[in-house]
Amino acid sequence: MTLSAQLERLGASFDDVIEALGLPAWLIDASGEVLWLNGAARALGDDRRVPNYISGVAPESRHHVQTMFSRQLLGADETTQYVLTVATPDGERLLIDASNVAVRNGDRVVAVFGVGKVLGESANPGVVVLAPRLHETLRLLSQGSSTQAIATTLGITRESARNYVRLLLRALGAHSRVEAVARGRELELL
Repeated sequence: MTLSAQLERLGASFDDVIEALGLPAWLIDASGEVLWLNGAARALGDDRRVPNYISGVAPESRHHVQTMFSRQLLGADETTQYVLTVATPDGERLLIDASNVAVRNGDRVVAVFGVGKVLGESANPGVVVLAPRLHETLRLLSQGSSTQAIATTLGITRESARNYVRLLLRALGAHSRVEAVARGRELELL
């Protein structure tokens, strides 16, 4: 029996449960339009209709969020989990640990449903917060792992591992793997 059916059997509705959830939740269609936000997600913004999923994302997180959203739409990732920074209307920056799942109609991804956890304020707009896979890539680099070793450990292709290293270098403002490890230690990411 489905979750919705079980809740109905108990006299409750899924809509009521998800609306009362203390964690921000959202539904974004394939064009990027925000179709729905629960109360906790609306509380992060100014309660006006959010035109698209990227509008509340802080500039330093936009590229990564767009990349992850695109990967889901293309079917490369069924689920994603990463940390991003949102900018509230009053200028506050919040770190959100977001988990998203592709919503399918047959073989086609039609939307992305997500839930987040507010981790706290980002005191510095330039703070470096790494997605879990990038953090793991940094850890492996600090152990001297090659691109192939990173791919094997993470269970991904060599090209994906190479892309993670490139994203990591960009996120840390580093020009080499050695510099990325040094910067990671400096930022206490290792």
